[in-house]
Amino acid sequence: MVPGPPGAEDGADTMQHYMVMSLHGENLSELRKRMPGHRFTPETTAMLARQMISAIRYMHKIGYLHRDIKASNFVMGTEQLPDHHGVPRARCYLIDFGLARRFLTSDGQIRPPRSSAGFRGTARYASRTFILFTPRLPRGALAPDLTLPRFFVMQ
Repeated sequence: MVPGPPGAEDGADTMQHYMVMSLHGENLSELRKRMPGHRFTPETTAMLARQMISAIRYMHKIGYLHRDIKASNFVMGTEQLPDHHGVPRARCYLIDFGLARRFLTSDGQIRPPRSSAGFRGTARYASRTFILFTPRLPRGALAPDLTLPRFFVMQ
């Protein structure tokens, strides 16, 4: 979960890397379905968009693309944490890093693009450009992860 989930731990053994995280509340897709008119209020949408973009920016800052940004991969925390104004609110967390890929080298340089790479993610939430063309770093690297907040705000 990103950013800074309480109770998240990660590590590796001889076979694979792993992450263990605490259980949180509903994902945004399911939560939105229970809202009147299946929509969040403009205020809630703005608050969620800020938190979603913050989580995506954090992933990019540490050198990773999530590659499967969608409402069902954001969950609400069960604790009330202060927002940017100090008002206690539920926190939105990014989850499901199964398709995440490192795009920066250990010294912070952008990795060279692979000669061939198929589409990864959920086509419904991917940008048209990303689906039709092989994205080349750095121009195409971050755009796929930023498509959902735009879509989410427009719904």
